[in-house]
Order: sequence, then structure tokens, then C-alpha cells
Amino acid sequence: MLTFNARKISTFNIPKNNNKESQVSLVKLNEYNIFDKLALYHAKKSWGEDNYVHGIYYDFSKHRLNKYKDRDYFAITSQKYNTTFLNPFKLLGFAELSGKDSVLPYLDYIQVNPKHEFKNQNRKFKHVGQTLIKYITDNVIKSKIYLNADPNAVEFYLKQGFRTLPDNIMIYMK
Repeated sequence: MLTFNARKISTFNIPKNNNKESQVSLVKLNEYNIFDKLALYHAKKSWGEDNYVHGIYYDFSKHRLNKYKDRDYFAITSQKYNTTFLNPFKLLGFAELSGKDSVLPYLDYIQVNPKHEFKNQNRKFKHVGQTLIKYITDNVIKSKIYLNADPNAVEFYLKQGFRTLPDNIMIYMK
């Protein structure tokens, strides 16, 4: 099946570094959309080796082979129009969610473009990861979601309403 529809789900206003807000688009990626795959590939190549976009790209590529059919992939972009053709230079972040309809939904990955991560004081956009998490917890999951937190990200997830469990597992409950 060939399709060219990266579905724009919603728009959000997020703060920029100058404390003004800017509108961004949240898009659900489509594994049959070659432009979505190219956008992920570009992010994998340009965002550096030390991030989770590599795992997201790998899983997204395998999705078409029926290996990961229970997964949803989301992107935030500063692109406001024509999200059918994602501009790789406007991508702000990605999230991968598995088993959203199961009893154990799991946030596999969340990755913010390193140019817009919290630790980058020169970032143009703020709260990209927070916006992804808020969308998923408010609109996608039914009651709870699990994740295995990178030790450096535990504080971030606690601020988003997650609680800690043993072995760096975290849970968010509505």
C-alpha cells in the first residue's frame, strides 16, 4: 500500500528561547510514507550517534515487515503546513509508543532534536519532550504507561507525573 499522508494530529503553542510562543505541529508518522522514513533517516544521520532516534528509525523500518505492528510513531515539527512532506530540518522530536491498547502500554523512545534539548542553552524551542509526553498521556493511553528511564532523564519524567518503580522502570497513571 502506498500513501502520502503523514497525519497532522494537532497543533500546540510551545515557548521559544525568547519567551514568545510558536505554533508547532504534532504528526502521527505513517510507515508507508516514504517521506516519513526519509525524515527519520535524516534525523538519524544529523542528530548524532548518542541518541534514541536510531532505535526509532530501526523500529519504524521494521514496522512494514509486521514485526512491530502494535507501535505508533509521533513527531513534532515546526512545520505548520503540508505535513505530508515532512521537512527534516524542522523536526523537533520523536516518540515511539508500543501496545497502546494493551494492559502494558510502553513508551519505547522519546528523542528531542539535540538543538532543542533542555541542556542546550541556545535552543530555539522549549518543552518539546514535555509536549510529546503530554499529548500521549492525555490523548493516546487509556490508563497508564510504562517506560524504562535513562538515569539522566528520571527527574524529567518525575516532573511529567511519572512515578518510579524498581530497575529504572517508571509508570504514569491517570
